[in-house]
Amino acid sequence: MGAMIEGYLNGRDELRLVILLVDIRHEPTQDDKLMLEWMRQTGKRVVVVATKADKLSNNQLIKQVSVIKNLLN
Repeated sequence: MGAMIEGYLNGRDELRLVILLVDIRHEPTQDDKLMLEWMRQTGKRVVVVATKADKLSNNQLIKQVSVIKNLLN
Protein backbone atom coordinates (compact mmCIF):
# COMPACT_ATOMS: atom_id res chain seq x y z
CA MET A 1 0.00 0.00 0.00
CA GLY A 2 2.88 2.34 0.75
CA ALA A 3 4.15 2.07 -2.82
CA MET A 4 0.70 2.92 -4.16
CA ILE A 5 0.42 6.03 -1.95
CA GLU A 6 3.94 7.11 -2.80
CA GLY A 7 3.29 6.69 -6.50
CA TYR A 8 0.11 8.72 -6.26
CA LEU A 9 1.63 11.58 -4.26
CA ASN A 10 4.80 11.78 -6.34
CA GLY A 11 3.13 11.21 -9.70
CA ARG A 12 0.41 13.84 -9.50
CA ASP A 13 1.85 17.23 -10.44
CA GLU A 14 -1.56 18.85 -10.09
CA LEU A 15 -1.79 17.71 -6.46
CA ARG A 16 -1.16 20.85 -4.42
CA LEU A 17 -2.22 19.85 -0.91
CA VAL A 18 -2.19 16.69 1.17
CA ILE A 19 -4.45 16.35 4.22
CA LEU A 20 -3.45 14.13 7.14
CA LEU A 21 -6.41 13.15 9.32
CA VAL A 22 -5.75 12.49 13.01
CA ASP A 23 -8.20 11.57 15.75
CA ILE A 24 -8.20 14.47 18.20
CA ARG A 25 -9.17 12.18 21.08
CA HIS A 26 -5.75 10.54 21.04
CA GLU A 27 -2.15 11.65 20.80
CA PRO A 28 -0.73 11.30 17.30
CA THR A 29 0.67 7.81 16.82
CA GLN A 30 4.15 6.98 15.61
CA ASP A 31 2.53 6.16 12.25
CA ASP A 32 0.96 9.65 12.16
CA LYS A 33 4.36 11.20 12.83
CA LEU A 34 6.08 9.10 10.18
CA MET A 35 3.38 9.80 7.61
CA LEU A 36 3.56 13.55 8.24
CA GLU A 37 7.34 13.57 7.95
CA TRP A 38 7.20 11.55 4.75
CA MET A 39 4.51 13.84 3.29
CA ARG A 40 6.62 16.89 4.11
CA GLN A 41 9.54 15.34 2.25
CA THR A 42 7.45 15.05 -0.93
CA GLY A 43 7.49 18.84 -1.18
CA LYS A 44 3.69 19.00 -1.19
CA ARG A 45 1.88 21.30 1.19
CA VAL A 46 0.49 19.33 4.16
CA VAL A 47 -2.39 20.24 6.45
CA VAL A 48 -3.21 18.24 9.58
CA VAL A 49 -6.94 17.98 10.28
CA ALA A 50 -8.11 16.72 13.66
CA THR A 51 -11.32 14.73 13.41
CA LYS A 52 -13.96 13.89 16.03
CA ALA A 53 -13.65 17.25 17.80
CA ASP A 54 -17.37 17.09 18.55
CA LYS A 55 -16.64 14.26 20.99
CA LEU A 56 -14.63 16.49 23.36
CA SER A 57 -15.49 19.26 25.79
CA ASN A 58 -14.03 22.71 25.13
CA ASN A 59 -11.33 22.20 27.76
CA GLN A 60 -10.35 18.82 26.32
CA LEU A 61 -10.37 20.28 22.83
CA ILE A 62 -7.95 23.05 23.74
CA LYS A 63 -5.64 20.59 25.49
CA GLN A 64 -5.63 18.08 22.64
CA VAL A 65 -5.00 20.73 19.97
CA SER A 66 -1.95 21.81 21.95
CA VAL A 67 -0.73 18.21 22.29
CA ILE A 68 -1.15 17.59 18.55
CA LYS A 69 0.64 20.82 17.63
CA ASN A 70 3.56 20.00 19.93
CA LEU A 71 3.94 16.40 18.80
CA LEU A 72 3.60 17.10 15.08
CA ASN A 73 5.41 20.43 14.96
